[in-house]
Amino acid sequence: MHCSQRRIPLRRAQAWLRRWDSWARITALVLLLCAAGRLWWVSSQAKPQFVEFYLLGPSGLAAGYPEHAVVGTPITVTVGAVHHGSPTAYELRCQIDQDDRGPATSIVLDDGERWESDLSIQPPKVPGRQKIILTLRKAGDESAYRELHLWLDVDTR
Repeated sequence: MHCSQRRIPLRRAQAWLRRWDSWARITALVLLLCAAGRLWWVSSQAKPQFVEFYLLGPSGLAAGYPEHAVVGTPITVTVGAVHHGSPTAYELRCQIDQDDRGPATSIVLDDGERWESDLSIQPPKVPGRQKIILTLRKAGDESAYRELHLWLDVDTR
C-alpha cells in the first residue's frame, strides 16, 4: 500500500507537467505570432519621403560648375532630382539676388524617378560676384523644400 500512495502524487505531477507544457507551447506560439505581426506592421509603414537635388557640371559630374560669366552671355548647368516616396509635384525656380529669373518649371516625380534638365541662366547686367539660388518647392508651397547655391563672377567682357 505504501507504493500505491507514491504513484498518485507522481501521476498528478506528470499531469500538471503536461498541462504546463501545453500552456508554454501556446504562449510561445502567441508570442511568435505577435512578433511576426509587429515586424510586418513596421515594414509596411510609410517609408521616409525625400528628394536628391543636385547640379552637374559640363562633364556630367558634381564638379566643374561655371564660375565666371560675361554680361549678356548665358551659362548652362544641368539640374537634377531623384525622388523617393509617393508621387509629388515640384516647382524649380531660379533666383539671382532675390530676383526670379523666368517662370517656374513644373516637375512631377514618382518613387525612384530621376529628372535632369539643362538650365540656361542669363547673368545680371551688373558685374560682380552674383549668387544664383535654385529652389525646389513642393507645388503650391512658397517655402523652399531644397536649395542649391551657385556663385558667379560676372564681368562686362
